[in-house]
Amino acid sequence: MKLINKIILLIILVTSSINAQDYISLDLGLTGNYHTYFRSINSYTFATELKLGGGYSDSIFEWNLFISYWDDLIRDDSIVQDGKLYTYSNYTIGYRINLFPKEMLIPSYLGLGISLHHVPMVNLVKRWTLDYDPNDDTSREFFTIDAAIGFYWPLAKSFRIRGEIVANIPFVKIDLIPDNGLNGAIKIGIDYYL
Repeated sequence: MKLINKIILLIILVTSSINAQDYISLDLGLTGNYHTYFRSINSYTFATELKLGGGYSDSIFEWNLFISYWDDLIRDDSIVQDGKLYTYSNYTIGYRINLFPKEMLIPSYLGLGISLHHVPMVNLVKRWTLDYDPNDDTSREFFTIDAAIGFYWPLAKSFRIRGEIVANIPFVKIDLIPDNGLNGAIKIGIDYYL
């Protein structure tokens, strides 16, 4: 299925929630970057995320429609003598339902959702060879189920700070993701209520 078809399908799934938009969020954090083979490369990188969210008419459930981006910023292939070294970036669009249980000792929530990841890849070693073609499509697209646990603190009537841990579980085995099949992120964010 082409990437545009996947995006259209995801948008169709979430359009019923858009009319209940309550807040916009900005999240910053660390996420896994698919580098697991070279110990000299950090396996986490800085990530940003923008969310639209809202509640379902006085219920304990909230929805999030989000887009996120990260880049591993690796541009130097000097750490590898031969073989392959890829540099990765990641564009994600997703939808998640969060459960905010009432009367919790610590304000917290659980989330479950789905995300579409588009991962452009560049082989830094091969780009210096004669057979390198910059038009080679080495990108990957895949869906993940996202499970989250988070904590939040209301600051004022219009603001809420959140911290969350998210696990991304692919539908099928992906060669980018470590053998345990998981990737994830640790994020802190701020919600602004409209």
